[in-house]
Amino acid sequence: MPLVVSGNPAHALAGEVHLRPLLVELGAIVPARSLTVLDSQLADLDDAVDRWLAGGAADALATVLAVGASR
Repeated sequence: MPLVVSGNPAHALAGEVHLRPLLVELGAIVPARSLTVLDSQLADLDDAVDRWLAGGAADALATVLAVGASR
């Protein structure tokens, strides 16, 4: 899953706008939206990841893991 660490909240969409297309172009499968964390939030990274997972990323991750296990 794409992860962007930013110093400015204005860059919140950088993962979706720039990183996701790059990863897909390189052949990656990107089933969930990217996680953007401000550098000031790194101390509370667990909370940021929990919010990201609660936003639907957990379902996408479970699907990817299930497909990978079946191969």
